[in-house]
Amino acid sequence: MMKFLSLLSLAAVASGFGLCSSVMGEDFSLPPLRLAIRALEMKESPYIGLAVKDSLNKWVFFPQDEGLGRKWEMMLRWEVFETPGWRIDWCEDGSARVVMEDSAGGKVWDACSYFRANVRKKVLLASPGGWFPAPGTQWIRVKGEIPFVVSRQEAVTDPVTVKFEKGASVPVVLKSAGIGKDGGAEDVKALVTVEEVTDFGPSWKSGVQSRKMLGFRVEATAPAGIRGVELQTVDGMAVDVTNEYDMGRMDRIWVINPVKDEKLQVSVRYSRNLQRYSAVIDDKVSLAGFFSGGDGHDSHDGVKPREAEHSARAIPAGLSSGGIVPAIKGGESVMAELAGMSIESGATPWDGPGPARIGFKAKLEVKRPAVFGESADMRQQSLEVTDSTGHVLEPAVFDLARMSSRRTEKGTDLVFISGEGPEPAFSGAEWLRVKGTLRVPVVVVQDSPVYELPLRKKAELQIPVPGMPDADENGHDVAIPGALPVCLLSVKDVEEQENGDIHVMVSLETEGVPFDLECFELVDGNGMPWKDVESFQTNLLLQSKENKWCWNQNFKIRNASGEEKFRVLLKYRANKETVNVPVDFMVGLGGPLPAEVPVKKP
Repeated sequence: MMKFLSLLSLAAVASGFGLCSSVMGEDFSLPPLRLAIRALEMKESPYIGLAVKDSLNKWVFFPQDEGLGRKWEMMLRWEVFETPGWRIDWCEDGSARVVMEDSAGGKVWDACSYFRANVRKKVLLASPGGWFPAPGTQWIRVKGEIPFVVSRQEAVTDPVTVKFEKGASVPVVLKSAGIGKDGGAEDVKALVTVEEVTDFGPSWKSGVQSRKMLGFRVEATAPAGIRGVELQTVDGMAVDVTNEYDMGRMDRIWVINPVKDEKLQVSVRYSRNLQRYSAVIDDKVSLAGFFSGGDGHDSHDGVKPREAEHSARAIPAGLSSGGIVPAIKGGESVMAELAGMSIESGATPWDGPGPARIGFKAKLEVKRPAVFGESADMRQQSLEVTDSTGHVLEPAVFDLARMSSRRTEKGTDLVFISGEGPEPAFSGAEWLRVKGTLRVPVVVVQDSPVYELPLRKKAELQIPVPGMPDADENGHDVAIPGALPVCLLSVKDVEEQENGDIHVMVSLETEGVPFDLECFELVDGNGMPWKDVESFQTNLLLQSKENKWCWNQNFKIRNASGEEKFRVLLKYRANKETVNVPVDFMVGLGGPLPAEVPVKKP
């Protein structure tokens, strides 16, 4: 028998737009659901999958060959609103039929759709899988029907007793909680299971036992709209709940004070007398914004599109998707590429109508040992934006004040930055061009000498600050007092585990000296990374107070029994340069336009 993990505590009521129709035979007096298209997002993806439906009518993705080059994916998002007094219990999105087509005649007949809900909002997502509109597309139209199950009645089961024991369970019957193929109400059998029982620290009251953290799951034999779980003592008194956590999908966790005999009475709140609704979507999206209906003239943003004064310009020949410039003295280079574009609706339930907003995501990449440095002094930088009708739009503003980079498997340092603010394009626009120069900080990762420390708590060593001018990098690992700026390398903690492993925390402290540590590395006698070492927790920039800086990093040393010393080196960033990176890319509803796109005659 198939089981269904029911959703718990999904609640959000707001106002919006859209249409909805009842399934044949249902009560037409029911209020409609309302859907409002909110966003289109395109982004670079590690792969684009082939989407098919499995035996349970759910979407399954199979990745395509990685050799196909850069791949992009597209997602559209609608916000789903409940009429007050009604509740969306679930979406039968496996039965949804969504068609996407573009102005150039391209079409996908069965796009994937997904319904997602949490305590703040409910959204419908639709993706065409590997399909993308053709270059030169002016709009995308999305049509379909999305079947929902809704209710406006709630019921509560009789209390059942369950023990404070992981895995303990008790059956319940949810009367009229299911819906048959003919729309009739059906009883559903369910199982309430204790998923977690742990101590949650001592009570704040003196002499009172530790509180308990309890996690419950409701598992039903058919889809059911679970609204929550109620707790009370075996004497029928309300449980003193100190904290409550909604895990978002199928579980609910409480922190409670001790109760008699470590037993509770549990009741399940659920929806009853469910009814089916089919929400109808018929929307268009363009670079000028979002519009409803087949003619595409009724704006969801509440703002009419701006009409262009002349036809679209030709695509510039020889356009590249990014810029490559020398970055450091060693001849490495910084590459800038377009990594995503989004169109967000400007209309909100709170502020009313508003024009759509366009956002961009750019990818910056540099080959190691060069990496991207701290960028607090880079701030916001603007790039020019024009559309294919020849109009200059508001600039895209990229915020480089906080850049977070990561290392890739191919030996490069990668960072993503977002640009926001451009107004929507003019009606009929086929593409946007983003052009300008970004000032990007680049540094080089260097290694300090290798230092040796006793493998014991509070062991410490004063060393010259690595990378300082005139610092002796020829292996002298002990600082001469008063000669150079120094820092303190120490062992904060050492714990020997039962299996023979040793956990050690390495620390570095500096004062009044600029220093940019990337990480510590434990090495063997040859200066190579120690194979028996794993960094399992990193707290690199721990604090900055009164011009004092501290970095901590935790390591696990396997098979370390009998070890008395260990060797460590510091990887740090130095030789900062500011690099001017030219950016010049073009993007439309079909994704980035490469240089080899044929030039259209005006």
